[in-house]
Amino acid sequence: MLKITDKNELSALYKVILDGKFRLDQFSEELSDSTVLAVLSERIYDELSKATENSIPKTGLSKEQIKLLIPDWQELRRIRITKGELSGSYRVYRNYALMNARKNLMFSELSEQERRTLVKCYLSPFTCTESEIDEFLSELDGENSSGISLKELFKKHDLKGAKLIQAVYYGENAARLTMSDPAKRARSIDMFFSDVKSFEVKSDGDDVLYSPELSKYSVSSDKLQTLEAVFTKDRYKKTVRISASKVFCDI
Repeated sequence: MLKITDKNELSALYKVILDGKFRLDQFSEELSDSTVLAVLSERIYDELSKATENSIPKTGLSKEQIKLLIPDWQELRRIRITKGELSGSYRVYRNYALMNARKNLMFSELSEQERRTLVKCYLSPFTCTESEIDEFLSELDGENSSGISLKELFKKHDLKGAKLIQAVYYGENAARLTMSDPAKRARSIDMFFSDVKSFEVKSDGDDVLYSPELSKYSVSSDKLQTLEAVFTKDRYKKTVRISASKVFCDI
């Protein structure tokens, strides 16, 4: 039986699993809700925690000093919700889990307990409280389940000056547009497009070192959710055009 104890090998395997589970394509659909992969990812996290802890130099240190050097591994793997917001990369992982759950047509046919168990699979190796599962299911089934209106989004939020981070088409009718929040530069704005009908990114001028900023846009929320966003920096211009049936946004 294969046994991996090296910290670097465990870390590489852990990153591969996260990359496979938390993305939007056909590959992730097959992995995101896998109970086998959920258990495996949790075991790898536990082994990686032990290997990392064993690699910490302890010679000449008191028990109290060693204790300060060892992280709270169970706390670090928590998908935390604080005042309605997720911190750091946990927010990105949860968004991917939610989008993959929305693509699961059988989710609504499951019993309540089966749904809660499946949510844990989508979020593994991260853990969550029962109330956080409630919130996940509420977003899945509630008023946000049918998406948002781009017109209402841009009417409610002034996004002029938002810096473009990425515009990605994942195939299988999914796309993602990520920008920095012009009001809170430390956080990002994620728009997830489902059932994408068209996707185009066009660049004009010499590329620039810094991210271009949103200078103008047009939106439509009639039959389809359509966005044309123009990002500029000096003489450089990048235009993003996306048309989809549904849009979900974390802002």
